[in-house]
Amino acid sequence: MFIKISKTLDSDKYFFIIGDNKEDIPESCLSSIQDHYLIPTIPDKFSTFVEAHHYASEIVDYNPTIVLAKKLFFYKKALEESGIDETDISVQDKILNCYGDQLSLIEKRFKEIKNKPISKKEVRELVKKFSVSKTSKRINQIKLLWNHNEKQILEKIAKITNINISTRGLICYIDPYTNLGFYNDKSITISSNMNDSDLLFIISHELFHIFYGRKMKKMKLNEKSWSWDLSEVVVYLLQKDRVFDKYWDNRKTKLYPQIKKVYGKVKVFWSLPFEKFLINSAKVLGNK
Repeated sequence: MFIKISKTLDSDKYFFIIGDNKEDIPESCLSSIQDHYLIPTIPDKFSTFVEAHHYASEIVDYNPTIVLAKKLFFYKKALEESGIDETDISVQDKILNCYGDQLSLIEKRFKEIKNKPISKKEVRELVKKFSVSKTSKRINQIKLLWNHNEKQILEKIAKITNINISTRGLICYIDPYTNLGFYNDKSITISSNMNDSDLLFIISHELFHIFYGRKMKKMKLNEKSWSWDLSEVVVYLLQKDRVFDKYWDNRKTKLYPQIKKVYGKVKVFWSLPFEKFLINSAKVLGNK
């Protein structure tokens, strides 16, 4: 799959397009704007390139069938409108070659989202699975956990990166309906369904994306094609540092497959002062 980030025509915002194959026509790809009804929990527009790429990458990593569902729907609709008989062997072979044994899964996924709107009764049943009192109690536990560890963690990050770090003005949303973490330039979202170690890891991870983004913007490096990749590499290297061993299990710190190429190019600079690391990384990665 591939990700493309573009600016909207009517505002200084960004949106993403995710495609299964670069040879596909654009209309068959998943757009955060055009296909927002398929991904309603994700913003349709984003403040920064990095934020848009982050959300798109989460879809590629954790929900790729939604991209394939959009592609399948588009091509099947195009076939219907063209008047081509779908029983034609060549057409069937083409579809099967594209989707193989994922065909039924993709169709099921799309029908669930597109053709079966969730009813109020189903919403109530879904909400019942999450006790309000239980979630509220967990929120208080998370507050205490972060307040107890925030100062030490942020001081360690600041010492490594020499970035002026403050969480003042940032909002942390706690969502019982997800197991992921998200961020934009003014807030982070975390799951309430994590153990303490994972929570500290995810909160620190998402916060540093914000601090990194501010630093890159100040250095005028925030809108490069590789900005998101480098962001994930930096967070990976940072959170693997042994100074954080007491806060989370470093064995859980994974390097995304799609950023291994960037990691290979810049890891040699990690021992340098952080700003020099960024400058040298930018030189190696290019100006695009």
